[in-house]
Amino acid sequence: GPYCASKFAVCGFAECFYYDFRERGFSMTLINPGLVESDIRSTNNQGEFTGKADPAPQWLVMPSATAARHIVRALYKRKAEYIVTGHGKFALFL
Repeated sequence: GPYCASKFAVCGFAECFYYDFRERGFSMTLINPGLVESDIRSTNNQGEFTGKADPAPQWLVMPSATAARHIVRALYKRKAEYIVTGHGKFALFL
């Protein structure tokens, strides 16, 4: 619950900022990365690397360099929100 609530708050803040300040030349892009290659799923709540294998199915994990290219492109286009992975876009569609 708290994790979902904090994500919702970030989304709401980003959307408000985007629309409230775009006429002044400011932009904000909310990035929803999905499953991107990183050590975050192998790190415990104390920030220590556990060495455990990534539990995410590898066919769903996007390489970090690919994700970075998508994110930079979204920032350049000043999109309000960008969902990086295909499975994330599919989930939103559903």
